[in-house]
Amino acid sequence: MKKLLITTLDIQHFSRCTQVLNDNGILYKTKCVDNSNASSSLFSMLFSSSRRSRGSFGEKTTYMKTYYVYVKKQDYDLAKHLIDKENSLH
Repeated sequence: MKKLLITTLDIQHFSRCTQVLNDNGILYKTKCVDNSNASSSLFSMLFSSSRRSRGSFGEKTTYMKTYYVYVKKQDYDLAKHLIDKENSLH
């Protein structure tokens, strides 16, 4: 069984976390959700064309994806400790 370790919009934070897990031999799974296809913006409510055809004008591309990292339930406490330690350094 897996447990969610982190959720982040920051690719650098995601990379640091997965590197810490790799360095410590902790197995993990990741998921990436592309937020640029969301249809909740005012622009998409006013116009029916798809975002794909009109682009993402005005959106900060740095935060267009949400990254999830999952670890085994039995590895969660150690992984959380290591990630927290890494985060305190940055």
